[in-house]
Amino acid sequence: MRHEAGLTEVSVGDCFLFGPGETHQILNQGNEELMYYVIADNPFGTSCYYPDSQKWMVGQPSERTILKGEHTEYYDGEE
Repeated sequence: MRHEAGLTEVSVGDCFLFGPGETHQILNQGNEELMYYVIADNPFGTSCYYPDSQKWMVGQPSERTILKGEHTEYYDGEE
């Protein structure tokens, strides 16, 4: 799990809690499939910031718009 404090190795049964606006990323660097459950409350108007590519995502009920000075693909710079 990548988060503001760095990286934490995930094991069976681990639980992470991130509040609104807290950046995080799930990474699977192993050879086995990673299964995880997400419980979230994403109200209308949700947004998040992608620090690697310096993009914002603004969520709407049926679509997402990436705001940046030029058109980019959704995963541009997120590898």
